[in-house]
Amino acid sequence: MLTDQRREEITRIIYTEGRAYISELADLFNVSGETIRRDLNEIVKNNKIKKVHGGAVCINKPIRKEQYDIRKMKNYKQKLAIGKYAAKLIGNNDIIAMDTGTDTESLAFNIRGVKGIIIITNSLKIAQVLSDKRKRGDFDGQIIMLGGDIDSDTDCAYSPLTNEMLSRFAVDKAFVGATAINSLGITSWDIRHGVFTEQLCKVAEKCYFLADSDKFGKHSFYNICPISDLDAIITDNKYPISEMFKESCKKNNCQIYIVDAESVD
Repeated sequence: MLTDQRREEITRIIYTEGRAYISELADLFNVSGETIRRDLNEIVKNNKIKKVHGGAVCINKPIRKEQYDIRKMKNYKQKLAIGKYAAKLIGNNDIIAMDTGTDTESLAFNIRGVKGIIIITNSLKIAQVLSDKRKRGDFDGQIIMLGGDIDSDTDCAYSPLTNEMLSRFAVDKAFVGATAINSLGITSWDIRHGVFTEQLCKVAEKCYFLADSDKFGKHSFYNICPISDLDAIITDNKYPISEMFKESCKKNNCQIYIVDAESVD
């Protein structure tokens, strides 16, 4: 690969992933670390990229979270496909925990055909979805609503009491969402959501991250957890996922499930 081609690809990776490490780039392009350093010295001259210790980062503002109702309608087909796929991962007698979010709400809508499950959540919206399903006979599981201070924008509980209640449970599978994801991990604009989701991943045997594909290669305000804390990621095929991200998941034993949004009825 020519020098200009390599630098163009490095630039694309940094813009896509939000950052890149010298050691990883050197391995990827089979060149020395010193060569990558020279590349970065040239790249930062004409791009919104800054060198940092060990690599480089993209200079941009973190993604802010949109209003819940706006996010719910955005990428509707993708959310539906993600929710349907995630629901298939739930088996009889599973103890499930779910944080608040449009993708996890889609999962709640699509849970059916399983018996004896328990679902723990801090989301009034998700609890209501499940309660309505139970009234219709579509769901016969137990619903545990975690208490605490209710956020009026998302209708979910956030507080030390919420986290204390969560810590009392042993969970088989956690299904979580976030504002953004990159090769370093998942991030949230809301610190309270981030702290709750971080703890949720810790109390579960397996943690599944649900995300529309447009959240990839981006970052937000609060770092929730690294890729190594996730067992699997469920996303859609609208936007491609970078090879560097796929490699990061492979190294951290995190599976990626990509669903076809257009195939959903």
